[in-house]
Amino acid sequence: MSRFPFSFPNGWYRALYSDELARGEVKALRYMARDLVAFRDESGEAHLLDAYCPHLGAHLGVGGVVAGENLRCPFHGWEWGGDGACRHIPYAKRIPRDARVESYPTLERNDVLYFWYHAQGEAPSFEIPELPECQDPAFVKPWPRVEWTIRTHPQEILENGVDFRHLTPVHALEPPSDFAFAADGPLSFWTTGTSKSAEPLDGARDEIDIRTDNYGLGVVVSRYVGFFSTLLHLAYTPIDEEECHVAVCSTGSRTDRSGNAAGDLLEAYMADVTGQIDHDKPIWENKCYRANPLLCAEDGPIPEYRRWASQFYTEK
Repeated sequence: MSRFPFSFPNGWYRALYSDELARGEVKALRYMARDLVAFRDESGEAHLLDAYCPHLGAHLGVGGVVAGENLRCPFHGWEWGGDGACRHIPYAKRIPRDARVESYPTLERNDVLYFWYHAQGEAPSFEIPELPECQDPAFVKPWPRVEWTIRTHPQEILENGVDFRHLTPVHALEPPSDFAFAADGPLSFWTTGTSKSAEPLDGARDEIDIRTDNYGLGVVVSRYVGFFSTLLHLAYTPIDEEECHVAVCSTGSRTDRSGNAAGDLLEAYMADVTGQIDHDKPIWENKCYRANPLLCAEDGPIPEYRRWASQFYTEK
């Protein structure tokens, strides 16, 4: 039995980084407790389908090949378009009317291939914005990446953000000066005001202002302004009911707040910010979910966050 009382949230999720799927390449994935296949057609468009051919059940991601704009099944050569419709059967005069495999809307932006999941198959109801830092030469590229498989659920991970009281015991940060949480439909954000690091960096304690934007429960963009201006793109994609794939990439300005060249210190700074997930991981993997937690007045906007998160669940 799952530790979590909720299902997979509707919304956008990271499937891959864009450079992980070359033109003409096919990749098998497993998310949402189902086997999936991603492919990039010869025109360069990326697609995501359920993995099993509706014909006689072959896995399209194991031996399947790109044929122009389609994905060809390795078993009998049936070809499937990015929209899931059967486009060609090499030995048939007529394609069966219901020849279709489930497809998922995709979006490539910020060097990420996102896909849309909805339990009832509804179309996307919001978008992921373009991040200006992706094109800004003042920010370093390529972005360092770190990935984990963690026994938790996206809702639990995002709740960590509004649970600012954990910042001191878990991350050695002083309590934020002016924490605020707000929501606007499927989007929410929180800000910390100024929080000081407990450990010095380059001989001084850092003073950090954090702004985090949540796009549903699968994509988070967090901006840290301290010694450097840094950005984290965080993606939480459920593998199944118990495990979540966490992918974080980060970038930072090439100069510090005094205008000096960042040098090696920026790399260490970004690694420290990204590495904070290692402090959270053992707690996430071993905690239980309290539907009615015992809270005190100073615990912050956890109930407000949970009300916002509840909109992403629908019955199948």
